[in-house]
Amino acid sequence: MGLRHTEFAWVAALLLTLPVAAAALPPSPRAAALALNADGPSSIFLNETAVYWANVTGGAPPYTFAWSVNGTAVDQNISEAFGSERFTLRPVVDSSFLVKVVVNDSLNVTAAWSKFLSVEGVSPVSVAVSGLPSTINSTVSVSATVRGGTPPYSYLWNGPGAPTGWTSVHQFTSTSLPSGTYTFGVVVRDAYGYSGSSSITVKSQVTESNGLPDLWLWVALGVTAGTAGMLALLVVRRRRAPPRL
Repeated sequence: MGLRHTEFAWVAALLLTLPVAAAALPPSPRAAALALNADGPSSIFLNETAVYWANVTGGAPPYTFAWSVNGTAVDQNISEAFGSERFTLRPVVDSSFLVKVVVNDSLNVTAAWSKFLSVEGVSPVSVAVSGLPSTINSTVSVSATVRGGTPPYSYLWNGPGAPTGWTSVHQFTSTSLPSGTYTFGVVVRDAYGYSGSSSITVKSQVTESNGLPDLWLWVALGVTAGTAGMLALLVVRRRRAPPRL
């Protein structure tokens, strides 16, 4: 049984509207392209740690990070939903290394970054000594600041009131010092036996001691008191002298 005229017209109208409805739908947004931004040091000293970071934008998360050094995989299949990852490297030999990271998103789109790292020998040990004299209580505070090398450090001090022998003490206070010029020195040795040295000359000018006047003031007062006593003694003796006949 064929379609009646009214049914045919309704079906035809429906077919004509379908393409129009499909064309009216907005296109689905396209994801931004996968972009990788990474960086890290290009040179360090032996026994130092190099820190690298990688940030990913765009693409389709989650992301997978794969780090390698000289082509050897070190950290693989690290999945991050927010597209950020760090990698640390602590070489034990002085050489050159190629650090590389490859990132894949969930659609298997790939981005890569690499950088050469040059590792030099152990950094030299340098030390600076500072001294702060006090004019109140006859003390000098001495301290050492170390750069380079590999901790822990050992200190060998010299100077008045300094610790004796190798020690871990990096600062001390020398007490009961009269006015004068003093030299303090130190030799610093790191964990691998590398060393550095420094010294400082400090001029201590004591003006007071424990809140009391200076010693010279006491000497002056003593001389004045002694003179007054001698004058009083002379007056008394003159008054008690017997009259002459």
